[in-house]
Amino acid sequence: MLWLFFLFILVQVGLVSAVVAAEIGARKARQQEAAARLEDGRKLLDQGNLEEASLALESIRQAPLCEAKDLGLLLLGGVLTDLGLSTRAAAVYREHQAAFPQSERAEAVAERLAGLGESGEELSPWQRFVAEKKSQEASPAARWESLRQAEDHARAGEDEAARALLEELIRHPSQAQPARAEALLLLALVHDAAGRVTSAERLYARFLREYQGPAQADLHMLAQAQALRLHRERRPLEPGELVALLPRLTAGAAATPQATQGPSLAAPSAEASQPAAPQRAPVSAERLRADLGLLDTGGRVGPYVLAEKLGEGAFGEVYRGLLPVAIKVARTPEDVERLRHFADMQARVSSERIVRPLAIDLSAEQPYVVMELVEGATLREVLRPGRLEPGAALELSLELARALADTHAAGLAHLDLKPENVLLSREGQLKLTDFDLARTSESPDGLNLSLSFTQALPAGGTLAYMSPEQRAGETADAQSDVYTFGVCFFEALTGTLPQPGDLPSHFVDDLPPAVDAIFARCFARQGKRYADARELVQTLEVALAGYEGRRVSLAEIGARIPHPAPAQPVA
Repeated sequence: MLWLFFLFILVQVGLVSAVVAAEIGARKARQQEAAARLEDGRKLLDQGNLEEASLALESIRQAPLCEAKDLGLLLLGGVLTDLGLSTRAAAVYREHQAAFPQSERAEAVAERLAGLGESGEELSPWQRFVAEKKSQEASPAARWESLRQAEDHARAGEDEAARALLEELIRHPSQAQPARAEALLLLALVHDAAGRVTSAERLYARFLREYQGPAQADLHMLAQAQALRLHRERRPLEPGELVALLPRLTAGAAATPQATQGPSLAAPSAEASQPAAPQRAPVSAERLRADLGLLDTGGRVGPYVLAEKLGEGAFGEVYRGLLPVAIKVARTPEDVERLRHFADMQARVSSERIVRPLAIDLSAEQPYVVMELVEGATLREVLRPGRLEPGAALELSLELARALADTHAAGLAHLDLKPENVLLSREGQLKLTDFDLARTSESPDGLNLSLSFTQALPAGGTLAYMSPEQRAGETADAQSDVYTFGVCFFEALTGTLPQPGDLPSHFVDDLPPAVDAIFARCFARQGKRYADARELVQTLEVALAGYEGRRVSLAEIGARIPHPAPAQPVA
């Protein structure tokens, strides 16, 4: 029996060894994964993609204790601070202090945490989204006024109040947003004057990376000089030095001098004997109109006069011209190449179901593309009252599938299909537009769609229409458009977005049996879907032919679109 006892002991030892080996292997794999995510985050930081870098570094928080997590938490805290998310940055720094109390980076973490000061309560993702959109949509005059208030706080030594205003101003993703460049540099100076050396260095570097054009040449020189001084001397700005630099920072905003008053004969009062605050000139109308990407109606782009702003897309603003055309205008220098790509892709499809580009001038002072104007509504506006009757939803979906089939026949994948990019005229003509992300089938590498295009949207936005491979950053093609069509098809029929396991018949009675099969094949994983929209059109035509309910023509749907109130005349 003794040998059985030894055998039992050996088996137990073997099992324990196997478990320990498996745990060590798993831990090593997690450490390697953390190192890979750290490398991804550092590359994205080098490219200036702060939002994507924060996502890559966020995953490191779940890693076991290792060198990658030590450095990754430090970098993540800095990125969150740069994005204006002070509360989340403080939580990351405290997590680092608990996990790595003896780290050589502990002193830097303590310095940064102390520099964050007291932060308010963290907002929910939805509250943060609403607050950021409100900040981004502020008028040019309001943004310049916020910058001036921050300047006053900085002059008075009110560090926290200045930082709160400046962090709101720099959150806008467009580098051409009014007051953003000045706010970013002023935020660096405020951190510098407060002795937060590491944060100041990061903000100086960020400014120098984001603003290199001739429009900010003076500010660029100022940032370079201060960054060099901080690097060489490791000495923060003195309060007097900061105040002396403020006029150089906002000099471009004040183009209209204040009217001077004559001398007063009255005896000075006690209040008047106090030193007066510096008088600031109002921001001139010319300065506001010069803000790239925020044009006034009545302004001119090339030979076209802007009559009304129709909307704002991912890569530009769209206006109605006095002539019956739509004009898409670039907001930033980066948007110019995107406009070129947009016009090139949209012009490749010769179809009455695709919005036609009419003219393009990328060398103009304000680069633009002119397109045919569709008087009507987007599919989003058509669906806004609720789901359509089945006959109307099927007719609309069939015409949308035909527009998508014309795109695929031209060798393109649209890759941004959603109700906002589908237009319906009051005469009942459906047209597909916004080929900003479209790619040709000859360049599959270009079909990798980055989530960076949608980070400014909540989860219910564009992400809801993206195929799984697009959300994962993998290769997308015509089948990705088929998946997105399935989402739009389901929404038109049911008034809601599909979840796994849903079928249209679960929400709507008396649909043709083929409808469920069509949706299921669109909503399937890549490889199981229709090869492209041309095959999809054939099955939809058969399904619609078998529909026994009342069919609603596109002309009838278009006739329901209300006419807008008469616009104010433009001089």
